Amino acid sequence: VLFEDNFETNLGWTVQNNPGLTDGAWDRGVPVNCNRGDPPSDYDGSGQCYLTDNSAASGCNSDVDGGITWLISPPLNMSGGDGIVSYARWYSNNFGNAPNADTFVVAVSNNNGSTWVTVETVGPTGPQAGGGWYTNSFRVGQFVSPTAQVRVRFEASDLGDGSVVEAAVDAFRVVQISCTPTFPLGDVNCDGEVNNFDI
Repeated sequence: VLFEDNFETNLGWTVQNNPGLTDGAWDRGVPVNCNRGDPPSDYDGSGQCYLTDNSAASGCNSDVDGGITWLISPPLNMSGGDGIVSYARWYSNNFGNAPNADTFVVAVSNNNGSTWVTVETVGPTGPQAGGGWYTNSFRVGQFVSPTAQVRVRFEASDLGDGSVVEAAVDAFRVVQISCTPTFPLGDVNCDGEVNNFDI
């Protein structure tokens, strides 16, 4: 396990918002459960997760509005080889003035966030765009070459006409793949057999 985070402590995630965002930036905490598209609890039962604007203020009118908010992982040193990133995600955009119009995007970078490659897009429609915890995983090497500056980014947005957009992330884990060949004792040339070629 190269990196694991249940979001009970601050392990170096950053939040960035585009200038148009008026509400709904990513926040770490115990879900307040406003019952309007947001998760009632975290995924793994530890208590906290990252979620968009975790607030019951103004009658729970605390979803993403007017722009984009990004949750970005700390740098992941994958210079030692490829790895698998797994996470649980929640996304809802199926009601409001313009339902089923926005997306949740997961991306990966190998240059500390200078450029990004999309890993998956959830929505604007479909069963996973109406709330509920879902898990996903991907191999970093399928999208970018592993380096010492790998980052993962989660994007939630409300663009165009307003809709109720809620997102959350939990149980983030990175496992590095280590392949060690095993050969019989005395197999000097590592061809899987002990024979005269090993003399």
